[in-house]
Amino acid sequence: MNAGWMNVLLVGAGGFVGSIARYKLAGWVQSRTASPFPFGTLAVNLTGCFFLGWLFGHVTNAALLIGLGTGFTGAFTTFSTLKLDSWKLRKKKLFNLDMIYLAVSYLAGIGLAFAGFYI
Repeated sequence: MNAGWMNVLLVGAGGFVGSIARYKLAGWVQSRTASPFPFGTLAVNLTGCFFLGWLFGHVTNAALLIGLGTGFTGAFTTFSTLKLDSWKLRKKKLFNLDMIYLAVSYLAGIGLAFAGFYI
């Protein structure tokens, strides 16, 4: 098998596991609150930011970077759900919660990616 197809399989395998991990973790976190605040999505995205920063700061193996970085973390984190959650908060006129959600998502996400890289 050539390297191109091996990379596709690594991304696919990582994505398979990452999407299941996101589904389980986000659901578990969200089920512990009655709040409309999207704690589940926030938890997976912030965890993913830290993990991706750590991965690129400490792992040099290309196959691991492709499988875990692109595959697992790409499927584990979710920008689209972040934006959908933001839209849902706005639709419910929870503008303050939306601003907090977006600020924490972006600022903490960047901070955690840096922290992961440098730890």
